[in-house]
Amino acid sequence: MMFGILKRAATLSLVATLFACSEKFESVDYDPGYKDEHQYETTYDKVPVLLAMNNPYYTMISRGAGAITPENGWVKQELTYYVYSFLTNNYIYDGPIDYTQKCTPDAEENPDQPIQCLMDDPETGRGVAFKLLDNEMLDQIDKNTEYFYSQSNQYCKYNFFAYAIDDAKVLSEVTRNVDNVHFDIEIDGTQDVITAVGKPIEEQIAQISPTSDKLLYSNIINGELVFSTATGHRGMFPKLDGKHCLSLFQFNIVGEDALSDKIYIEEIYVMAHKQWRFTVAADDHTKLGLSMPEEKSEKLEKMVLQEMTEERNPASVKPLAKGVYHVKKDERIDNLGMGLLLPPRDSYDLYVRCRYPSLNSEGKEVNRYYTARYNLAHRVVDDNGVIETTPFEAGSQYDVTMHIYGYQPIQMSIGGLAWSEPIEIILDEDDITNYE
Repeated sequence: MMFGILKRAATLSLVATLFACSEKFESVDYDPGYKDEHQYETTYDKVPVLLAMNNPYYTMISRGAGAITPENGWVKQELTYYVYSFLTNNYIYDGPIDYTQKCTPDAEENPDQPIQCLMDDPETGRGVAFKLLDNEMLDQIDKNTEYFYSQSNQYCKYNFFAYAIDDAKVLSEVTRNVDNVHFDIEIDGTQDVITAVGKPIEEQIAQISPTSDKLLYSNIINGELVFSTATGHRGMFPKLDGKHCLSLFQFNIVGEDALSDKIYIEEIYVMAHKQWRFTVAADDHTKLGLSMPEEKSEKLEKMVLQEMTEERNPASVKPLAKGVYHVKKDERIDNLGMGLLLPPRDSYDLYVRCRYPSLNSEGKEVNRYYTARYNLAHRVVDDNGVIETTPFEAGSQYDVTMHIYGYQPIQMSIGGLAWSEPIEIILDEDDITNYE
């Protein structure tokens, strides 16, 4: 017997990223009668920093979540977001920016030297820890330290950054450069890695009056005055726009013939980079996310598809169950395991390890194994029928469907033995040789 196993290459379909963009907010009261002009000597009441978060749901926040939906309560309970805020330039302040400066929440302010770091955990340097509430507001975990906008530099602008790494392994201390903050992490295909930047939304901008808030209005339209004490007084708090740094791959299997259910999927994995540099705050927002340090650019390691038990909690992550996943003809299993979260790239080598029963030389049934390797790429056909390959994108979900074939009986034929039509050869007198 010969065996035809996993004959067809994986097929891909692109699914759009899903973001839940609810507009639920709480606001801070302010006095609309305040004369809206820049005065260094003016001191507002202390304005607390309030934050909200777009749920970047496609989503797998918390270890083992795979493509979990937000209805799973432990998703929000387990995931921690870390927040930084740094001074940036606008028309009021056009001086040096320094992300190496530490946060000192209780320090006395200097009107001529704006605070460089408005929010950070002074002890860890990894940002202030928050949990996400049902109304999308971020709730600070440690209530012992409070963070407020500047009282003496109420028009100075601050950037807000957030990130989440699930339970990814942290490989290094936080490095703070003049224009960015980063550290190294290791991922294994189960963690969702997220970055976020604060920005105002239309509902908040609409609160600013072009007449009574003339200075604010004229500058916020071109992005010059977000976020500050002045915007905080008007309930304009940052809504952090979350973005996934990884691509999500979901796996499906389909049975193609009567014996496909004899083929068991034992393991699915890709060879990928696990160690990355993660930039979590940067004056140039395009630098946020994962990058590959030169010293780590060559090493590829297995990222194995895993699954969870029915409890669907972070402690239940395990490799795919052996001897379970197989399909009969025309049957299908969707979303096999948790899915794999992988850094975007042009293509991957995908490995599918299979088990199938066979008879040995003594006629006894034994298990045999076979590993199929595929080039996993996103191929699309343009209007002219030309096949193009496009890179995988962060925040996009890709469905990988594998068509399973079972045993195939040996069928042989042999060709080339039939006689052809006679080719005529004419012999004439010149070809005759007489022998005695």
